[in-house]
Amino acid sequence: MRLTSEQIIPILDECLQAEYTFYDTDRLARLLETLDDEDQAFVIDWVRRIASTNLEIGFRFANMAPQVLGRMEHKLIEGWVLQAMGQYDCVGLRSALAALEDIDLFMSQGRERAEGCLLEEEAGVLSHFVQGLSGRGLKLAPARFAYTDTETIFLPSVIAHLDERRKNFQLYKAHVAHLWAQARFGTFRAGLSSLMTDYPNTERALAAFHALEVMRLDARIGRDLPGLHREMQMLRRAFGEAPLSSEWRDLAERLISPDATVWDSVALLPAACEVPLPAPACYQGRLDPKAVDAALEKRIPREKALFRYSLREFAEETNQKAQRLDTDAPFLRGAHTSG
Repeated sequence: MRLTSEQIIPILDECLQAEYTFYDTDRLARLLETLDDEDQAFVIDWVRRIASTNLEIGFRFANMAPQVLGRMEHKLIEGWVLQAMGQYDCVGLRSALAALEDIDLFMSQGRERAEGCLLEEEAGVLSHFVQGLSGRGLKLAPARFAYTDTETIFLPSVIAHLDERRKNFQLYKAHVAHLWAQARFGTFRAGLSSLMTDYPNTERALAAFHALEVMRLDARIGRDLPGLHREMQMLRRAFGEAPLSSEWRDLAERLISPDATVWDSVALLPAACEVPLPAPACYQGRLDPKAVDAALEKRIPREKALFRYSLREFAEETNQKAQRLDTDAPFLRGAHTSG
């Protein structure tokens, strides 16, 4: 059903947070009122999606949409938007807005640019995938970049870095696999917040530690899940990542051992801080020690309460068994005497 400008205004006010951003939603609503019902619904839906990640990109898209609808079909517009959102995730707002503005460049690059993936559409499959890896339901949630706090895997709402939808979905899987491996194989057992205080340049030390862990976890995934590992390495080649330097190959020797743990990465960190960092893996995301600390603070009281509950259940069960034995004892003694 085609909406009037009066009906569109409150929708835009809500998703663009006009009360705080002061965007002129009245003018924008009059612009969208001219669209037919199908185009109108398409634009409003995408304004909602984009604004949930960044308000300014959502506002710019809404303003440009009527013009763009005259040049591209819906599928290609989705690719244009996904490309811009991919730029936002990787580089930032300025690059995303530039990608939106350069419609001619996008159209000249062909329809393959319409092959991005949305987290909201892939979340169900990815949730089953991570449950298959972990045996438990690690949650998934959208975020500006990929990371984990050990309870939730946070992923970009859009991935559109590669020219095929299948490859972009594989990149989502690779993110999930790497972040699951961080939680499963002990990346955070070293206490990163405390560890980083030993280094004057904490940002660089964290990046070096992350690079060490990428090598260790890649080797672990390669042993346990070789098919997935091959897929992840194919993605690295698709991104054209440079091979490791000789210094990092030397560091890797210790980390690819089946016995390697996070403490090997900790031991190698001083040496890693002295050499140039390797190119980040396309799926590694970031480390966020503060988020891990916050999740741990919430988890400890919960686990203590669960432990106390388990102890109480055990004590009650033991007491019930003892009472049954006391009740049955006279009967057992009588049976023994009569025998």
